[in-house]
Amino acid sequence: MIQEPKNILRKELQARVRQFAHKPHASVSLIAQLLLHPRWIRAKTVFLFAPLPSEPDITPLWHASRKGERRFYLPRLSSDHTAISFHEIAHPEALLESPARFLEPPEKAPLFHPDKDSVDLILVPGLGFSPSGARIGRGKGHYDRALSALPDTYKIGVAFDCQIVDTLPEESHDIRMDFILTENRTFELHAF
Repeated sequence: MIQEPKNILRKELQARVRQFAHKPHASVSLIAQLLLHPRWIRAKTVFLFAPLPSEPDITPLWHASRKGERRFYLPRLSSDHTAISFHEIAHPEALLESPARFLEPPEKAPLFHPDKDSVDLILVPGLGFSPSGARIGRGKGHYDRALSALPDTYKIGVAFDCQIVDTLPEESHDIRMDFILTENRTFELHAF
């Protein structure tokens, strides 16, 4: 079964990030690179995430965009914890702490509808990424299910360099990234 190797790898990647002491500096470097990426420059609608303490802090991206230049959507976990939906947020102060203890949009924030709305760019967190675009998340499949509804949207995996591994076990439902960005390296898998 592929779940056991994935769970072992998740624990190893979590330990790597815990031991990584340069998260603030690495986040600044990562953001500087992202701001120069052609997809970011052209994007009008972007899916972001509210970073956990173990993830790159991408919060400054809000401030790097002039008011009205971009629309930002962030994930919200469903009440039964089985799915995420994306909701528009104008500023990070609008986020609320969820029962699971992470920040998310309020329930009444405008919902993204994949059948009538469009998104230009998705920034995707993960526990690990491979140079081939594979991603391993926290094991619930929330991002894989949400991203499967947006197959043509450009996806950038955002991580620290210590989260890059040569290969990852993959299943048929796993969604690959188009580009991987760390503080030190980039992996372009599909043209801009």
